[in-house]
Amino acid sequence: MISGTTLYAHLKQTFTKSDAIVRYRKNRARLKKRALATLRDLKITNESGELVDLILNPVQRELMEQFGLDPDDPAPKIAGKMLRKRILKARREGMSTIILALMFLDTYNNEHRRTIIVAHEGPSTESIFEMVGRFYDNLPTYKKIPKKRSNRKELFWQLTDSRFYCATAGTDNVGSGSTLHNVLKSERAKWKGEPRDIALLDASLDEACRLGNIIEETTANGINFFFADWNASKAGRGIYQPIFFAWFDNPLYRSPVEIGFKRTEDEERRAQAFNLDDEQLQWYRNKAEERGELMPQEYPHTPEEAFISTGTHYFNQDWLHARLMELQSSEFDPIEGIVFNPDHWPELRDVYKTAELKLWDVPQSGHYYIVTADPSMGLTDRGDTDYCSADVVDADTWEQVGHLYGKWEPHDFAQILNELGHWYNLALMVILNQGRPGGATTENMLNVVINPNDKTIGYPKQRGRGHSGLFYFAPWEITGKASRDDPKRLEAGFPENAMTKPWMLGKLVRGIEMVPGLVINSKKTIEQMMTYIKLPGGGSGAEKGAHDDAVSSIGANAGMLNLRFERTAGRSELEPRQPTTGYGRRGA
Repeated sequence: MISGTTLYAHLKQTFTKSDAIVRYRKNRARLKKRALATLRDLKITNESGELVDLILNPVQRELMEQFGLDPDDPAPKIAGKMLRKRILKARREGMSTIILALMFLDTYNNEHRRTIIVAHEGPSTESIFEMVGRFYDNLPTYKKIPKKRSNRKELFWQLTDSRFYCATAGTDNVGSGSTLHNVLKSERAKWKGEPRDIALLDASLDEACRLGNIIEETTANGINFFFADWNASKAGRGIYQPIFFAWFDNPLYRSPVEIGFKRTEDEERRAQAFNLDDEQLQWYRNKAEERGELMPQEYPHTPEEAFISTGTHYFNQDWLHARLMELQSSEFDPIEGIVFNPDHWPELRDVYKTAELKLWDVPQSGHYYIVTADPSMGLTDRGDTDYCSADVVDADTWEQVGHLYGKWEPHDFAQILNELGHWYNLALMVILNQGRPGGATTENMLNVVINPNDKTIGYPKQRGRGHSGLFYFAPWEITGKASRDDPKRLEAGFPENAMTKPWMLGKLVRGIEMVPGLVINSKKTIEQMMTYIKLPGGGSGAEKGAHDDAVSSIGANAGMLNLRFERTAGRSELEPRQPTTGYGRRGA
């Protein structure tokens, strides 16, 4: 409750001393007795424009539970919770409504509170503030305290010294001059401005609300700054916890099944993956006719589907979506509980423990394996460090059985690859480098770290065109042009350049669409393939803001599977062997 000193000071600004004392006593008594506003007091307008009570839907109830609140509590309190939530959602699920309601109650019922809502455009700012004004205007009379000031962007209650602001990102001077207790970043993926300006605004708001609640809610908006932020939250980086709500989380999204309704193959896959019934599938089918290509973005099944690419897709999106849905099943989860030999594989034990190495099968006796690796190339165009990616594919079954993904220095990455290759039956080891053989990356990754002459690593050379050892590239195998098979002309590693890149990506396109074809088990790989596009000028790569390291490594593997290697070594010679111990900086 507001202090007597504060209330009296406000009254003295308007009235004489004697009148102020009388009014102070009268208002102070009324404020002490007044009942606080609750969720049950709040009114909203429905889709028909009618004024109705705020009754929580299942999605709103779930969100309150995610906030640590009881959805049946009429007066939930968010003060002191220090919420940091990043919400990605389908359209019209009531996220803004329940968040605004909670922040309104916190601001209105307490003294000295500051709440700000930052929206992506002017009309949305006004619409949001109309909702807040409606909450206040329709409170029971006996619960109302007079407002000192009200306009399109501010509500101020002088007797409690609490304010509710609304601003538009990129146009209003939001600032951080005062302490904030609640911040809602509405439709944040659609905020306008340069990424640097948005980052500065975020930093300003986050600093002003260090001890308060900060909540972001948005639908996706392609591959932009929010895509990177969402992935950072998913990876556990930063202060925000990710929350996703799919379209089918809303129980209202269902329609009566039409006569003769029959599920398509895609609908059957989605029904199995997400436990959907025919009424939900009918609703989605109807809405898709209306929204067209925006459907995945506005009504996604998964977070990955929400971030549709704005460019021309390189890979078949229907296949990728179908495979991603299949991978939602626990049947495709990586295997757990592998115990590596305690005397060997120290690097593999480390990366497996941190989940940077995901495995779907252990080495099988008599099988050939191919390990393809895309090392880090340094800084990206976003200024962050690039990722290292490596894939293990069973050459006998064409199945991705391992995926290594993380950030390592070249020497550390090489040691991990060395153990991985030895463990998988002395696999064919293929190291990608951008440019011609012998280029800068080759010098960095091959000649320095994985060069077979480097005794600290000790991975053997490929013998002839065999299925094991460090791969040596022969250009004529790809171009088809006749050339003298001179081993001295072969270079270690596989160059990723204007000639070889389209070739290996073409093999990947064919590999995923063949029946049977290449089996991809990594969600990370599928996600990056979904944001891989054709670039102007005939090139290809990740949409701005996304990564493509996993595409390069699996693409190289698809290429290797299509080369006709001579089986110069018997399988008996390719049984697993232990690497040397005590090598490198850490040793075994």
